[in-house]
Amino acid sequence: NVRASHFDFQDPPIIFHGGNGGNTNHGTGTFGITFGSGIANPNRAGIVPDAQGIFADTGFLADRFAHTAELLEPPFEAVFQSNSWGNAQTNVYNSISADFDDILFRNDILVTQSQSNRGTRDSRPQAWAKNVVSVGGVQTQGTATLDDDCWCNGASIGPATDGRIKPDLVHVYDGVITVDNANDSAYGSFCCTSAATPIVGGCFGLLFQAWHEGFFGDVTGATVFDSKPHATTAKALMINTARRYGFLGQEDDLTRAHQGWGMPDLQALFERADRMFIVDETDVLGNLDSVTYTMDVAPDEEWLWITMTYADPGGTTIFFQHRINDLTLKVTSPTGIQYWGNHGLRDSNFSTSGGSADRRDTVENVFIGSPLPGRWTIEISADEVNEDSHLETPEVDADFALVVSGATLSVCNGFLVGDANCDGVVSVGDINAFVLALTDPAAYASTYPDCDRICTSDISQDGDVTVADINGFVSLLTGP
Repeated sequence: NVRASHFDFQDPPIIFHGGNGGNTNHGTGTFGITFGSGIANPNRAGIVPDAQGIFADTGFLADRFAHTAELLEPPFEAVFQSNSWGNAQTNVYNSISADFDDILFRNDILVTQSQSNRGTRDSRPQAWAKNVVSVGGVQTQGTATLDDDCWCNGASIGPATDGRIKPDLVHVYDGVITVDNANDSAYGSFCCTSAATPIVGGCFGLLFQAWHEGFFGDVTGATVFDSKPHATTAKALMINTARRYGFLGQEDDLTRAHQGWGMPDLQALFERADRMFIVDETDVLGNLDSVTYTMDVAPDEEWLWITMTYADPGGTTIFFQHRINDLTLKVTSPTGIQYWGNHGLRDSNFSTSGGSADRRDTVENVFIGSPLPGRWTIEISADEVNEDSHLETPEVDADFALVVSGATLSVCNGFLVGDANCDGVVSVGDINAFVLALTDPAAYASTYPDCDRICTSDISQDGDVTVADINGFVSLLTGP
């Protein structure tokens, strides 16, 4: 329940989704963290104080699927939901987890879920779901600096039983000041993942507002709800730009299984918005299909962050694998070095080359510091599509969200490097075209008008076709 009469909940007044009753302590605190207006004390305002808050009482929740579906209809039209509650803690992905995955798979809404507060892998079963944003916690130790933040055995942690990285994100676990239920102007201290989760929920609220206002490109739709990105895209955006705490190895206090992909960083999100490439579930893959994006990285770029997520049907509860479909992220540098999604990121904040495809996670990242300038390629492959997850079409296929920050889509996207005559393959038929590109660009342009000689014949990717490209062309022509 929530203290609806509190001054901070009057403008706009709470919309209730179902009945409510009973103790108002916990619900008042969590709701105030997100939606408190701060009218009684501006320093105590919530994350989205001008947003329209909706409240539901877990004691009146009968059908979770129907309840979630209703959130996408008038009068609610919600863009995110925050849950600081759940069923009894467990360390396994169980039928509740699978049902929650199915709910979120079929109802495209971003949901944050508290991991729990056991200091172990004992967590709410909803937090083990693939399609949710599970939220862990970091303790500030009473200081404003992030340098002394720690897990300190407080919040529940991952990984999931199949090895998936959980939690997804973290936020402040201790000393959060928010609306209190003592009286209509009271504020008090709140804690734990019940506090961290609505903070992250509020951050997503700001993301949806920024999307609607055009921070990430042109949008259509009169309201935030009408123009919102898919939940997978919002999740990818927040993970991609999160502040990741430094750590080394599996035993660190803030290792990957304790901090997930870090703490939402709205400043980084908004500052990098004009250097982002985003796929909002617009590309669809059948089984064993793939799509490649060619990206250009500028010489002065400090980092290249790539995040791919996909919504997956409710999973199997067997120990070693909870995912149903398997989409894979692979990134290749201008010099041919390959990075697989998540490889090396369980031990540090930077990807390492080599390795192999991640067969477990539905969130995959490649994080490169000081990336080589030039042309990078990003490949998303559908290694297994066992169930239809792109329900808009009758075919059995899958879609995904992709966020690339620190690079721009190359004008060469769609051209095959080495395919100098643009017939779709690199073969002996390209030799004459490559020689023309090298020696007589004007003749090349007139002979192959549908080609771009820089894109197809600049093998070294230095911006020009020169003798330096000859060895690379021969390697493409004769190599495996």
